[in-house]
Amino acid sequence: MKYKVYANCGGDLYGYKSNNEAKNFFLSCMNCSEGSERERYTTIYLELQNPNLKFVSDHTSKICRTSIDFDLISEKDREELKEYYNLEDNDINYLQANFKLSSISKRIFNSDMEKYNHDFEEYYKNQPSYNKQNKYYYIDDNKDVIVCFDRCTTEYFCEDFNIQDYDYAYKWLNNEIEYEQYLNKDQKDFDI
Repeated sequence: MKYKVYANCGGDLYGYKSNNEAKNFFLSCMNCSEGSERERYTTIYLELQNPNLKFVSDHTSKICRTSIDFDLISEKDREELKEYYNLEDNDINYLQANFKLSSISKRIFNSDMEKYNHDFEEYYKNQPSYNKQNKYYYIDDNKDVIVCFDRCTTEYFCEDFNIQDYDYAYKWLNNEIEYEQYLNKDQKDFDI
C-alpha cells in the first residue's frame, strides 16, 4: 500500500492515499470538534494546504498508535517516517506490534499489570465477565519484550517474544505456531 501523506495527530499516526483524502478527513474533524482538539486538526489541515508535503503533524511529541501496517510500506517511506517523526527501530516495532496484535487479542497496559503486581491471574480474575477474553498481550515499558497470554479453560500460557519478533507473537496468539518453533527460529530448516 502506498501512502502519499502521513499525519501525526494526537500521537496517532495515519496514512492517506492522497492530499485531498487527508484534507477532507481533517476538515471534517475540524467541523465536529472544539477546543484543543480542533486546534490539532486545524494545524494539520493548514499544513495540508501545501500539496507537496508528505509528512504533517500537530506537533504531538510522541507517536503511540498507528493504523499503518509498516510491513506494507516501502523501506524508503519507513526511513523517512523515522527521520521526520524522530522514531527509532524499536518505536517502529512497538507500533507494528500493537497494530498486528490488537487485531486478534486484547492489550494490557503496563499500568494495569503494575496495579496487579504483574500477576496475570489477578488481572484476569478482576476483569468484568463481559470484558474477559482468551488472548492478551502487553509490551514492557522499555519496548523490548512482548508478553503474550493465551488462556484455555482453567489454565493459561504465557510466553515472551522480542519486540522485533512481533510476527511470531502474532502467529503464536493466532495458534499458527508453537512457542518451540519461535525458540528454534534460527535453525536453517525452520520457515515461518
